[in-house]
Amino acid sequence: MPTSTIAEMLKYANLQMAAEALYDFRAKRTPNQNPGNLSSDEGHFKGAIPTEFLTTGNEHASKFTQTEAEKFAAQWTVVALKH
Repeated sequence: MPTSTIAEMLKYANLQMAAEALYDFRAKRTPNQNPGNLSSDEGHFKGAIPTEFLTTGNEHASKFTQTEAEKFAAQWTVVALKH
């Protein structure tokens, strides 16, 4: 198995931060909350990614700068959510 490059690791870290933002997981609100309602579409997101979601992040350390949010949103779209 080939070793991951730094660019690949950064891509996966950015995907994790975006997932926390798009699942509406907020560290300050309730640290142990479940991300979204698993039995409905409430709390979930699909489509073009608004940069304000990414710059807010999870209201903790996981958030994008405006420049990085714009770059990420231009490269990624949420197509489907599967549990």
